[in-house]
Amino acid sequence: MSGGIDRSAVARILRAIPPDDESPVPVDGLAESAVAGAVVGLLSAFGALVITTDSTTGSLRVKAATTAASLFLKSLAQYVEQNFAVLDNWSRIGTAEPPYNEQAILSGPQFLYFMERRRMSGTSGATALRSVRVSQVVVKRTGRLRGPEYLVLHDTAARQFQLPGGHARDGDQDASDVAVRELQEELPGYVFDPTTDRLVGLGLVDITAVSRSYGVSTRYQISFFHLQSGRRSLLAGPGGRWLAESDLLDANARVEGMTLNLAGLRKLNQTVAGGIAGLPSSLPNATRGALPELAQRKPLEFWGFVVGVVGIVLTVVIYFIQD
Repeated sequence: MSGGIDRSAVARILRAIPPDDESPVPVDGLAESAVAGAVVGLLSAFGALVITTDSTTGSLRVKAATTAASLFLKSLAQYVEQNFAVLDNWSRIGTAEPPYNEQAILSGPQFLYFMERRRMSGTSGATALRSVRVSQVVVKRTGRLRGPEYLVLHDTAARQFQLPGGHARDGDQDASDVAVRELQEELPGYVFDPTTDRLVGLGLVDITAVSRSYGVSTRYQISFFHLQSGRRSLLAGPGGRWLAESDLLDANARVEGMTLNLAGLRKLNQTVAGGIAGLPSSLPNATRGALPELAQRKPLEFWGFVVGVVGIVLTVVIYFIQD
């Protein structure tokens, strides 16, 4: 007995469940009825059991579903008896992208992520277990090389790229307060200035998805805003990327191998008149030359251009010196 939990009794129940090639046994015969029923009920969620009803007595009978399931029960009995956890790292925030290694699969949040994705896609009437209010901000600029672009930031917990923004916290007055706070937290050196900056509401989107941060099905109520600013520049920081509209709205698009958490924006795009393409630039006064943009977007081409120009200059200088 440890902490009021009879681990040996639970282990005995697991070992008493017959394998798939033997006859099922009554659930009540495994142990005290309530305890055995609870263990069997939990194991049924893993698909490891075949549970039938005796046609004569009406009692429930149980056995392992397959040979592998029988071995799973025996292994689980060892875990219980030795007080050893199958899953760990429950304090970690965030899930990993495939391919998965053993450490990732046996991480609590990652395992929960798999469970919730299966539940939400495979059971009728599945509901979210968590609900959050979120504010996100569309920041748009017009680049000379690629046309309109939109700012996304890397979320280290979710391991995805998404719009600037985040969850509401205690102390936030409303959705716009959340948006302002998140912009100031996520953009280097940015301080919202009401005389220069304005947030225009675009609407509220309600979606349900499995959280990449916590691994659980979550209802997101997302308030979208469009930043309109008189600033001449805006620092995105090392985690910021500017994406073309085609990438932003592509559910299969990836940035540096990572997915985009933009399902809400794609839904918003269908309801906003003219879509996000119809939004004006957030930074109409921005001064961004073609060469700096080329240096950021196509560094190899930029440095090739620089080397070429330097080569031409040196050739001309040498020609006149020799002449």
